Amino acid sequence: DEKCYMHSSLPDDTKEARVRQLQLLPENEGRLKVIVGPPPSGILLMDDYLENDLWLNNCQSASIADILRVHEFSYIDHITKLCSSIPEHSTSTDLNTLFRLDKDTFISHESYNAASKGAGVVLAAVDAIMKGTCRTAFCAIRPP
Repeated sequence: DEKCYMHSSLPDDTKEARVRQLQLLPENEGRLKVIVGPPPSGILLMDDYLENDLWLNNCQSASIADILRVHEFSYIDHITKLCSSIPEHSTSTDLNTLFRLDKDTFISHESYNAASKGAGVVLAAVDAIMKGTCRTAFCAIRPP
């Protein structure tokens, strides 16, 4: 889902800055584009894979009730407030000024929305398996 791309862990400033930061930050939207981006980059969209796959597009975001099954309310509240406090189009070429959730996790204004959409995709995949629609699932989502 396009919402998973909206969690921006890297600025869009310059090509050189992005290349340097991609080397330092392995979790970025480029990883998702390699898997499901538009051809020729999206390996899972190649003809060899498409004929036997069930693609679930436009899944619902996970409800707060579903998210509360695995996270404390105080954590969810902290994340939503933190993401809301970040300007929508924050950019920086300095890794030290990007918005950090912790030492390894950079976040943006849309990170919570992307994460709840990703959780919704996983729930839809589990539902499809439980209903017998498919035997296995792979969810290309982010942030982790």
